[in-house]
Amino acid sequence: MVQDVYKSLLLHKAPFLERLYLNIEDPADIGILIGIAFSRHVRELVLFHYHEIRDDPVKFPSVLCSYNNTLHTLKLMYHIHLEFPSRVCLNALKKLHLHDVIFIDEASVCNLFSGCPRLQDLVVTRIKYPTGRVFYQLVSLELHVNELKVLNLWAMLEGSPKLQILKLTSFYPEYDSVEWEWNQPKCVPECLLFHLETFMWEDYEWERDEIQVATYILENARQLKKAIFSTTSIVLEEQEELGKRSELINELASVVRASPSCRLVFE
Repeated sequence: MVQDVYKSLLLHKAPFLERLYLNIEDPADIGILIGIAFSRHVRELVLFHYHEIRDDPVKFPSVLCSYNNTLHTLKLMYHIHLEFPSRVCLNALKKLHLHDVIFIDEASVCNLFSGCPRLQDLVVTRIKYPTGRVFYQLVSLELHVNELKVLNLWAMLEGSPKLQILKLTSFYPEYDSVEWEWNQPKCVPECLLFHLETFMWEDYEWERDEIQVATYILENARQLKKAIFSTTSIVLEEQEELGKRSELINELASVVRASPSCRLVFE
C-alpha cells in the first residue's frame, strides 16, 4: 500500500498537489511521504496517526517547515511529536488543526505559532496554549473546554484581537470534571469589544462555572450577532435535571447583552 502511494506521488506532475490525507501506521514512512508531498507543493495536508500502543509516536519532519509558501491547511492528529528547534516559515498557512499532539518543549510551540503570520483558523485539543502569543489574522477559533484548565480561555481571547467566531465544545467524560477556576479578566479582550460576531457552545452542560463564562461573553461582546448553545440530551424522566436546565436557560436569557441585536439560540 505504501509503495503505491510513493508511486502515485512521484507520478504527480500538476503544479500543485491539492490535498493529501495520510493515515500512518509505520512511523518510518512519514518522512519520505511528506517530503514528496512538499516537493509537489501540497496545499492541504492531513496526518492521522492512531495507534493503540502509545509508545510508538510519529515524529513530524520539522525541517520541511523551514520555508514553505504553498501549504494553506495543516491538520495533525493523534500522538504526533512536534519539535521545531527554530522558527518555521509557513507563509501561506491559514488553517491549523492540532489534536492530541505532543510538543517536545515550549520553544517548539513558540517557533510553530510565530511562523504562521496568516493563520486564520486554529483548532487545538489536548495541547497547552502558549500564553503571550498574538494571532493578528486569526478570525475563527475552536476549543474543547476540557482543556481550558490549562489553555486559559482569556489568554486565547487576548491573543486573538480580530476573532469573529468562537466555538467551545464540552468534550470530557463524566468522571473528568472541568476545573474552570473562574477569574474575570481585568480588561475585556479586544475581540469581544470590536469583532466577535458568532459564539457557539456545543454539548453545553449548564454548570455554574459555564454560566459565568457564557454570561461574561454575552455582557461584553458588543458586535455579537448570534450565540448558540447546543445542550446535551437528557432522559425525559429526569425531571429534576429538566427543572434545573429550564431555570438556567431563563437565567442566561435574562442577561443584559452588550449587543442589542444578539440572538440567543438554544438547541
